[in-house]
Amino acid sequence: MLLLAAWAIDSSSASGKVPRNVTLAGRDIGKLPEDRLATTVADLAEDPDLLAEIGQAVADANKAVSHAEAIKKFAILDSDFTVENGALTPTLKLKRNVIHDSYKQAIADLYT
Repeated sequence: MLLLAAWAIDSSSASGKVPRNVTLAGRDIGKLPEDRLATTVADLAEDPDLLAEIGQAVADANKAVSHAEAIKKFAILDSDFTVENGALTPTLKLKRNVIHDSYKQAIADLYT
């Protein structure tokens, strides 16, 4: 069974750059240093500091569930699921076949 959890890094600026304040699922992880303000969401998806912060949030969440329910692996995608990119229906339901086809390798990596 595949469990999908969504955390968003706000990339709503027209430039596609990440805003100075970074929040994950309502959890403020602080401010980006001045030299990182031009960082894209794709770059942040591989950032070791951000991955460590998300890993800690996952570890904290896992304390509230059994081992069978715990998140064992996760992947950070460099784009959102939107109606515009075809990943969501107009009523904001996931188009599972589109997501599966688009992120086939990321999904496979979760099972290796």
